[in-house]
Amino acid sequence: MLRGIYQATSKLITNLRWQEVIEDNLSNLNTPGFREKLVSIGIDEEHVLKRVEKGQATDIGPLTFNVQIDALTYSNEQGGLKPTDSPYHFAIVGDGYFAVSRNGQRVYTRNGEFIRQPDGTLALADGSVLLGENGAPIRVPEDFYVDPAGRMFNAAGRFIGTIPTYNLNGMTDIGGGFYTGTAVRSGSVVLQGYLEEPNVDVIKQMTDMIRAARSFQASSKVVTTEYDTVGRLINTVS
Repeated sequence: MLRGIYQATSKLITNLRWQEVIEDNLSNLNTPGFREKLVSIGIDEEHVLKRVEKGQATDIGPLTFNVQIDALTYSNEQGGLKPTDSPYHFAIVGDGYFAVSRNGQRVYTRNGEFIRQPDGTLALADGSVLLGENGAPIRVPEDFYVDPAGRMFNAAGRFIGTIPTYNLNGMTDIGGGFYTGTAVRSGSVVLQGYLEEPNVDVIKQMTDMIRAARSFQASSKVVTTEYDTVGRLINTVS
């Protein structure tokens, strides 16, 4: 009886977390370069129930009750490329990420929807500033171009710097399409005048939302039924 309560409760918690991931994916449909989160659900190892009587513990049997999210990963599928009229917009083709300074912290993103500031720096809407190879903010003139290797040139064709991209190991999502992790320089292509669309599969997310909701409802009914049964037994004994 208690096994049913444990199993259903752990499934309730897991389904809530699954729905949170789905909601985050859907809420970032307008975030350029956003990476879809992928959830893997599994069952924890078995635990052994014991009966303690007169100081002696006797095995009753195995209990597997912890349904949980085993892993949270990110889709590396390339998002669609949307041309824009801005020379300050960039899309990455490949697995790389831009380095930006966000609230004083170095983080990474594939969002290339930058705006040129009066001082020549390139910043996202939230103020995150694009960083160059030396970790300092990139500054560009109004008229410049970027080749696929990320190298920047002014109107006269003079090299003025590089927009570096990085692969991330041990990537951690910190929200809003920003990540932390161990960065290694990548050879990803940088396209000027484009934005990468989020790679979220909307149909799959909606299907998963329905599955998670139905599973949550089923687990809720199991918990309610088990508690009602326990209550009746207690009343009978008392």
